[in-house]
Amino acid sequence: MKMYKSLLISIGLGLLLTPCYADENATEQTEGIVQDAEQVVSEEQEAMSEELELLREAAREEQALIEEQETESGDEGLTEEQIILREEQENARAVEESMREEAPAE
Repeated sequence: MKMYKSLLISIGLGLLLTPCYADENATEQTEGIVQDAEQVVSEEQEAMSEELELLREAAREEQALIEEQETESGDEGLTEEQIILREEQENARAVEESMREEAPAE
């Protein structure tokens, strides 16, 4: 996400520093570049949202599996696999929080 923001900023700075004459063709090209960049960012955000939803779904399934195993095993300690699953859930939550923080800034 930050990469695409940097891309937009770079394009914007490039456009500001490039002499732009009152030529309709240049204006149309500039608008086209900006629209293309916005479309790329939009598509990337959509892809990230889909990926985040898949991560959420996987985390829910993993949590259900952990709870089921805990129920079956009683008071036994967590297995290494369960610890890894829990860490993956925490990572998914961190990604989700990160996206929430970035979304209002746009």
